[in-house]
Amino acid sequence: TTEDGTTTTSSYTDKEIVVHFIDVGQADSIFIQLPNNKTMIIDAGNNDDGNAVVNYITSLGVKKIDYVVGTHPHEDHIGGLDTVINSLEIGKIYMPDVISQTKTFEDVLTAIDNKGLTITVAEKGVIIFNETVDGLKLRAEILAPNSVNYKDLNDYSAVIRLEYGSKAFLFTGDAETVSENEILATGANVKADVLKVGHHGSDSSTSISFLDAVSPSIAVICVGVDNSYGHPKPVIISRLLDRGVQIYRTDEEGHIVIRSNGSTLKVETQKESQISDDDIPVVINEILPAPSPNNKEWVELYNPSDKTIDLSGFYIDDVLGSGASAYKIPTNTFISPNGYFVFEFNNVFNNDSDSVYLISPRGTIIDKYTYESTVRDESFCRIPSGGNWSNQTCKPTKNAPN
Repeated sequence: TTEDGTTTTSSYTDKEIVVHFIDVGQADSIFIQLPNNKTMIIDAGNNDDGNAVVNYITSLGVKKIDYVVGTHPHEDHIGGLDTVINSLEIGKIYMPDVISQTKTFEDVLTAIDNKGLTITVAEKGVIIFNETVDGLKLRAEILAPNSVNYKDLNDYSAVIRLEYGSKAFLFTGDAETVSENEILATGANVKADVLKVGHHGSDSSTSISFLDAVSPSIAVICVGVDNSYGHPKPVIISRLLDRGVQIYRTDEEGHIVIRSNGSTLKVETQKESQISDDDIPVVINEILPAPSPNNKEWVELYNPSDKTIDLSGFYIDDVLGSGASAYKIPTNTFISPNGYFVFEFNNVFNNDSDSVYLISPRGTIIDKYTYESTVRDESFCRIPSGGNWSNQTCKPTKNAPN
């Protein structure tokens, strides 16, 4: 089960794993409270994020990090690690066997040296811990990197599978398809309930074969608001939506905290949604999939309620698993009470048969309609607006009652 709540700091009870995806913008930082009272951090954001990460951790009453992982030497992953190492008591440190000629990387090495610590190489087969807590398995294993020479630093990323009881998390750093394919080739168990989506939702990661092998129910994307890279890429969002994965994003929801007692998952977000997916009243009201040449296809939504509904970040998609990428409804898009909203498209819908989906930002299907064949310039509609779908095609009534 997943449910939304609001949290900035998170109380921590024994025998529970608590995974904090800290909102550090276009960067990664994941802090983990383990059910044996030990702690772990995977990356620490950019250089400017170090103090914020330390403050977040100390606000939880934590003074020691038992396991520190720097997935790979890019600033948006290890930038704040030197501050973390300098500020807290540290146990073991894991980093891949690759160097970077940057001050950021040197700062991390200096912080490690100053504390008399050493680096354990993060590579395939390394077991960070493997024990039992009240009869439940608690294990963290590094699945990648599998090689020592990559063209791209991202592929050196330490990929970690964390298991507690019957639940598992997969943390992928910025590992791209080269590394994903290597992991799959080893036959490693990558199945996980929660996937930290690789490389901030870039289309260079999260290949179909890898995603299907992981088969998550929840995906977390660590990504910056309006970032210049266009992350997460629409094709990746579509890939997740097509598989019914619930999507959580730091750019939209701030800090994301996932708790597990080893058998269930509970998700808490810093920015609480104003309305739950179960309470969205908006429906697909009319569809014109086969317009005359030079005219656009369109989908009309209708709000039968007496409340204005914020549609920002919702998606309109055609047949799940194929076709075009999901269309994301722009920010600050509102549909008024008993109001309509029309979205126009070019060459998205099939003329013979297709399905149209309205999907929440988190990946819940709010409404869907499937048609079998089309008549040019005739629509499929509900009669009346918000009512049952007509058995026959309709004369289009765009932005108006059916």
